[in-house]
Amino acid sequence: MPLSQEFLQYLADASIPEEEYHSLTPVERSSILKDFRLSTATSGIVGEEIEKAMMSTLEKYEAKKESKTITFSSVSEGQVSTYLASINLLILEGGPLDAEENSTISFLPFEWQDIEERDTPRAINHLQRELQKFGVIFGRGNYQMYDVHSKHTFLNVRDDKTGSLSGGTDLIIAPFGMTSGCVKLNSCVAFEFKTKETVDEQGLESFLSQATMELIASNYHSQQMTLVVLTDLCTNSCVLLTFTRESNKLAILQYSDVTLNQMAIFVHSHLQQNCFTIRNYSLPNVDDNIRESEMVMKEWKRARVSGFTSSLQWEHFQEMMEDAPLGSKERAMVIREHFRNRDLPDTSYLSMFS
Repeated sequence: MPLSQEFLQYLADASIPEEEYHSLTPVERSSILKDFRLSTATSGIVGEEIEKAMMSTLEKYEAKKESKTITFSSVSEGQVSTYLASINLLILEGGPLDAEENSTISFLPFEWQDIEERDTPRAINHLQRELQKFGVIFGRGNYQMYDVHSKHTFLNVRDDKTGSLSGGTDLIIAPFGMTSGCVKLNSCVAFEFKTKETVDEQGLESFLSQATMELIASNYHSQQMTLVVLTDLCTNSCVLLTFTRESNKLAILQYSDVTLNQMAIFVHSHLQQNCFTIRNYSLPNVDDNIRESEMVMKEWKRARVSGFTSSLQWEHFQEMMEDAPLGSKERAMVIREHFRNRDLPDTSYLSMFS
């Protein structure tokens, strides 16, 4: 809003050029406005004008702070690019997947009968039946599907440095028997559903930005490497998002135009090679790929937490963990003792070291 003549005169008397005033931060401008109000009659029109000016400045400042939060469902491609650059992540296009291994097994398309919100439970039941045909085992000692589509803040991440993340996903595949608080700490696969009608109108690629942020947030929380699947469950145009190493740097690997059969095969392979249940993680011959993928994610998450190493005496903690193998009771005791009575803002930090 334009400045009043009284306020311009105040700036001139204080030797503050108008251009310099506009270049100040919102907090600095608010301070000057407050001083001006105290030095003049604040009743009547002048007082109302200054009050409005101060409120406008403060509202803009608060709006600027609030804008640092990235919401999955409305994030733009430009916002994603800026965010990925801030955390040094690239997106690489994955090559064509192998041909479907067994032509006798086919993933049956799902028929949407309602809007996504109301039909998601049916879609989840259908997906479980189809994945079982491709070898994914559900039940005690294996995996379970967790319907989280109504939890719109399920994957929220607080990060004042690069911007907080806000949103959720539709379905999580995680080890069987997880409590609600442990699901995101052990997520293996996250599914983002879109109805066929939505895909026909907007195209699946228009939701890639949303799926990318779900990949970032889900892997921030989980101690396992989480795969994200973007699909309508009825056309052969799925998108898969995961992490990989390129020139010894972490990068996002994106597979586009994936068929439903290829998606099911990929999910099964991912769960076998990169994830663990409570049962298979305790086995002495656990696949080295599992430990490698786990450490990749923990390395990245530790680097994302500013001031983390010094505040938690990381070097001393690292020495204590050297003799405590991953997944062992000794490791659990070390972690529990070290984090006891610490005021941590996010319990997922514990999963970085378990």
